[in-house]
Amino acid sequence: MTKAHVAVIASTVALLASLPTQAQDVISATPYASHGDEWVVYDHDSCKFVPAVEHPASYKAVLRKAKKPLKVAFIQPLTTGPFMALWTPGMQKAAEQAAIELRLFDSQYPSTTQPLVVADAVVQYAPDVVLEGTEVDAVLPALMNKYNKACLPVVLADLVPPPNAIFFAAQQADVGRVGAEYAVEVARQRGWTGADMWAVSCANTEVGSSENGPHARVATFQQKVLEAFPDMPADHATLLDCRQAEGPLDARTKVTDWLTAHPDAKYIISNAITDVQALGMYAAFKAADFGERAILIGTDVDPGAMEIVNSGDPIFVGDVSQAPELRGVYEISLALDIAEGLPVPLEVFSEPVVVHP
Repeated sequence: MTKAHVAVIASTVALLASLPTQAQDVISATPYASHGDEWVVYDHDSCKFVPAVEHPASYKAVLRKAKKPLKVAFIQPLTTGPFMALWTPGMQKAAEQAAIELRLFDSQYPSTTQPLVVADAVVQYAPDVVLEGTEVDAVLPALMNKYNKACLPVVLADLVPPPNAIFFAAQQADVGRVGAEYAVEVARQRGWTGADMWAVSCANTEVGSSENGPHARVATFQQKVLEAFPDMPADHATLLDCRQAEGPLDARTKVTDWLTAHPDAKYIISNAITDVQALGMYAAFKAADFGERAILIGTDVDPGAMEIVNSGDPIFVGDVSQAPELRGVYEISLALDIAEGLPVPLEVFSEPVVVHP
């Protein structure tokens, strides 16, 4: 047996020994929809995630009691709204089950200064893992600079992270894909043809335009609609910049202006980056009396949006859920693995689904 063989066996034994083996230690084991092929561990000497020499074939969110006292910081993008009303309590419950100290911070979206103030406070708190939830793409390099200098491992939700951070979310392109698949199904049931259709989506430049970030929710939606209806002219696909910080009103105004500029638009198939914009789009389509000539898919199943969807409205026909209530199990388990020196994928994804009547 060579020294290389001995080293591999020793590392494998160490890995297996670090995994939770007692049935009573495991609270839940939840599979991810998918994950990337690149596995890493956090190296506290270099303050970097480095390639894992050994790792399992697949990855699950294994929630369990922490082996030692651990502190985790959760930076909320904001503290209000239906999505956070499910995300934050789920984080608190999972942390309590795992016997982890969880401290909440508020980056006050859409502020571009508060996330930096919060990052300084997080550094002072000195957690074992940072679960960063900011939704302002422009501040990420500055945030990561602070965390890297403090040697804090970071998991970033939703936005594509700069180097040296783990990415967690529903895969943003999948949000657009599943929304488009359902919208296309409805359009075909209604007998629409591509030549008579327009694809209009509400984006939000505040979150950036990365193909792997939230922008992919609308970009992929339009791509999949064009693929499904090859007779639809490419210039019939339109992305509007609808600012979430201004609430539904900005989306309503942008769509109303677009409808005024396109009086011959016969059928409109659409989606929004969040339900904030979707509600504004719906108001514009309804005011223009589009009825079954418009199809709208929302994102994040906000109660106000779901009330319309569940009523069987012909315009707002479905909404994509990213299951915020499960994020606590996913993210706290991920933090446990990182803090305990276990290998984790560089990217982990939950599966979105369309909720409809």
